[in-house]
Amino acid sequence: MLRSFCLSALPLLATLLLAGCDNVGRAFDPTVGPTNPTNPTGPVNIQVPPASGDFRTGRPTVKATYPKATGWPTTVPIVVEFSESMNTGSIAPTSLTANDGKVILRLKGTTQALPAVYDFLAGGRLLILRPTAPLQSTNTSAYEVVILPGVRDTDGEQYQVTTEEILAEFTPNAPTTDVDGKILAIYPRDTVRDVPRNTQYIAVFTRAAN
Repeated sequence: MLRSFCLSALPLLATLLLAGCDNVGRAFDPTVGPTNPTNPTGPVNIQVPPASGDFRTGRPTVKATYPKATGWPTTVPIVVEFSESMNTGSIAPTSLTANDGKVILRLKGTTQALPAVYDFLAGGRLLILRPTAPLQSTNTSAYEVVILPGVRDTDGEQYQVTTEEILAEFTPNAPTTDVDGKILAIYPRDTVRDVPRNTQYIAVFTRAAN
């Protein structure tokens, strides 16, 4: 009788233990607690799904990257739209001063990632890169947006790239007299299909809006 009671109590005990856990897979991980970060040693392969996230089978892809071509201000942000929610820890730098991100901005002809602030919107589908310093403004100063190996979606599938892939190339050579902002990107893109009803609608401007 006692054995039957203990067995019947196990599901209730498990329910109570898991009730306050946002990642059931790590509920019994001794390194996770109120004073311990969930990722103390670097990015992990699988990430807790974000609110209003989008999850698809197969490898993630890049749907769009902005800006491209010429005529942009030196403070233009960089926008990368993915096909689904991404593992943000596999993309962003490990610290505010580190340049070890996996989606980077660099001056064409160099390999050095430029310092930038990383923001993730739309349930982890939209990456906004904002350089911490204004870019060079000449007709020959082209910049590249590059994705490196190791980028994953939330369930661990890797973006397919062996060494690197240049997503976009642009030149920030807008005239100094051009002080009006423009819309750089919108999300969701025009005429796109299969958009969830709870999708955020986002407009990204080339300059800070007043």
